[in-house]
This record gives sequence, C-alpha cells and structure tokens, in this order.
Amino acid sequence: MKNLIFFLFISALFFACKGNTETGTASTEAKSDTTKSSAITYPYTMDKPHKDWEIGNQENVVISMKGLKAFEDGDIPGTVSYFGDSTELYFDGYKDKLSNADLTKFFTNERSKYNNVKVKMQDWVSVISKDKEHEWVTLWYKQINTMKDGTVDSLSVIDDLKIKNGKVVILDEKVQKFPAPKK
Repeated sequence: MKNLIFFLFISALFFACKGNTETGTASTEAKSDTTKSSAITYPYTMDKPHKDWEIGNQENVVISMKGLKAFEDGDIPGTVSYFGDSTELYFDGYKDKLSNADLTKFFTNERSKYNNVKVKMQDWVSVISKDKEHEWVTLWYKQINTMKDGTVDSLSVIDDLKIKNGKVVILDEKVQKFPAPKK
C-alpha cells in the first residue's frame, strides 16, 4: 500500500511539473506574440535616434566625478585634466567650445566667485549607445555654494558629460535654484 501511494505521488508530481512546463512555454509564446503585435508609438521622434542605450563603463562616472571633485576642492588644473583638448560647454545662457587653456580660465573665473563649494551627490548613470559611438554620464547632485560675501546658495544640478577616449568633451549643465525659505 505504501508503495502504491508513493508511486501515485511521484506520478502526480511528474505530470504536474510537465504540465506547468508546457503551459509556461505556451504562455511565454503568447506573451511574446502580444508584445510583437503591439508596437509602441511615441508622440515625438528624433532626427537621429539612438536605439537601445546600454549601461556604460563605470570608469566614465569616476572620470566625471573626479573632475567635479577637483572643482569642489578648488583644484582647477586637476579639473581640466579630465577634459579633452577642446570641450563644448552648455550652461543656461552660455554656449562655447574652449581649448584647455580657455577652459582653465573659465573654471578659474567661476570658482573664484565662491569661498566654498560643497557637492552632495544624489545619483549617476553611465550609458553608451548600441552603436558604441556615444558615451554619456549623467550626474544628479545638490551644490551648496558659499559666496565671497558669506551668503549661501543651494542649487539642484544635472550634468550631462559626453566622454570620448576617457576625457570629457561636452559638459551640458542644467541648474535649478532652490526657492528662498518662507518667513
């Protein structure tokens, strides 16, 4: 009797597992057919779309952060060392392509406005286009600046940095000022 119960239990288990496998395969095929038939239509298109971005090299994040950290510390030569021979800069109301010498002057002028800069990193991502032509790092952070007169200003910053051959060749920065505290 014990052998019969054991045999029935094993048989039931075998058929249960086999049934789930076949059902799982059928439902997987049905799901992929549904996915294929329902294409996504975006309300906007791009002239040159980059399909299938992938997570990029994390060393690019390190390059980007080290350049920012050097700026935070007031080390302008250190900052510029992470940039290419010429760099495109995009800021609110400013766009230019600068050589390393001009980039040094630019960052020196910017950093001289502050007694202190403090960066509180919030997040980052490194991506590369499927065709491997474009590598970008995006940094999200809060920057707290102490001005020469002692006033403190906080900014929410998003930096997009294009990396080529291990150097930053584009810096595109977006800034949002925090509103003044309510009194």
